[in-house]
Amino acid sequence: MRSRHLPTIFLLLVIFAIASCSSKPKPRANAIGVRLGVAYPTASFASNDLSLAASDDAVNNSATLRQPFVIQFAESLEGHVYSQWVLDFAEVNLNDIPPALEINNDNETYRSLTNKNPNEFMIKRSQTFIDKFLIRYPRLEEEINSRSEPSLSADVDLGIISFGKLWGIFGTSSEANRWFSIGGGPLLQYTYGKYEINVCGPYTIKGDKHLGLGQYTRVGECTNKGELATKHLSEFGFGVLAHIKLYSYIGDNFEINIHEHDIYTVMGENTDYEFGNVSTSVTIVLQDYNLFSIYARF
Repeated sequence: MRSRHLPTIFLLLVIFAIASCSSKPKPRANAIGVRLGVAYPTASFASNDLSLAASDDAVNNSATLRQPFVIQFAESLEGHVYSQWVLDFAEVNLNDIPPALEINNDNETYRSLTNKNPNEFMIKRSQTFIDKFLIRYPRLEEEINSRSEPSLSADVDLGIISFGKLWGIFGTSSEANRWFSIGGGPLLQYTYGKYEINVCGPYTIKGDKHLGLGQYTRVGECTNKGELATKHLSEFGFGVLAHIKLYSYIGDNFEINIHEHDIYTVMGENTDYEFGNVSTSVTIVLQDYNLFSIYARF
């Protein structure tokens, strides 16, 4: 949800809270649930201030079904303000993340490039940061320059377990009916798996397009792929969760939520890539959309 909508949502929350101050809302309970939703992960790779590869809506933008089973912990209420522990699991599988584009006088983006080129085309090395990357890592020159129109790409294959606490606010129209729940909080995360930085020769964008998350996207492929670095992960870190629910029914035996949106961020700094003592930051954002979820209270 875009930021320009937030003032309206908060105003509605205040109105609902004032209108419903005479009814005491029913708290969420410990419960086991199922959900129907999609996950849309994105990732970006950078070396200090130099962008290497980054997910883009116009290329390889695809959503996958979320893991359907979920555990809910009981919440604490103070009026229409809540706090609640959260536990969740997510998988991130991203292949052939497109090379980061160097902004030039034409102000090119992947969306403008795909609109301009309806058929298959390749990304030129001059459109990316690969020559600046070579200045920093000249020992990779032979590996990179042996390819036609080389550029950088990345792959991600991770599992992420998140545990943390949310604080938020909501409006009600009755004891059991909630509207516009908005919250957020910090997460402790355990991340395992790997990610890779690769050289392509070239990076090709196919002509066929398909519907991604709300808009059309094209398939990007890192052809003649060569691995420059691999990072295997098994580590703890910190993230942040932002959380929105449009409507919730809190019953005595079950709970129903309609239209949920969760945004998780996972951030890491690593200095042990195989191509040298380089500080490489990886930022992963998980956007999850649930059409609905149903919980059985216990």
